[in-house]
Amino acid sequence: PPNNNVVDWGLLEYPHPKEPSCVGYCPIDCKWLEAYQARDCKKEQEDYFNRTDDEATRGCYRSKVLQTFAKQKMAKQGSLFVSELQELMQKMQETNSEDVMPWNFMELKSLGTLMKDRDNDLVREISRYIPRDWSEDRDQIVRLMLSTTAKYAQVPVLDGLYGGKACERETD
Repeated sequence: PPNNNVVDWGLLEYPHPKEPSCVGYCPIDCKWLEAYQARDCKKEQEDYFNRTDDEATRGCYRSKVLQTFAKQKMAKQGSLFVSELQELMQKMQETNSEDVMPWNFMELKSLGTLMKDRDNDLVREISRYIPRDWSEDRDQIVRLMLSTTAKYAQVPVLDGLYGGKACERETD
C-alpha cells in the first residue's frame, strides 16, 4: 500500500488476485471492557452517615462552611450560603454533573461577596477557614450525591486495525 500507516490499510481480498501467496489481514475492531461503578454515592452515604456521632444530625450532611459561620454567629451569611448551596445541589442532581459546583469558593455569590469585605475583622478571621471548608464541602457533597460509571477500551487495539472500527466514547 502507498500509505505506510498500518491503521489506514484497507481490506485485502483473499486470496490476493495478483499474489496468491500473500496472506490478507482480517479487520480488528476495538473492543470495550465491561463497565463498572467507579464511584457509588449510596455506599458513600452509608459510610458517612454511619460515622455521624449524634442522633440529631444523623442523615444530614454537616457543612464545614456553615459550622464556621455558626462559630462566628453569622446566621444571615449562613442562610444566604444554604440557599445558594441548595440551588447548586438541585442543578447537580438535574444535570448529573459535578461541573455546576464551582471549585473556587469565590465563584459562589454568597461567599465571594462576603470575602470582598476585607475591612471587616470578622471576615478576615473566617477567611482563613472558608477556602478549606468549601473545598471539603464540595468534595463531600459530590461524593454523597453522584455515582460514576466507567468503561475502558481493551488494549492494545484502540483505533482498530486493517480497516477495523475504532472505539469512540459516547460521553465524557
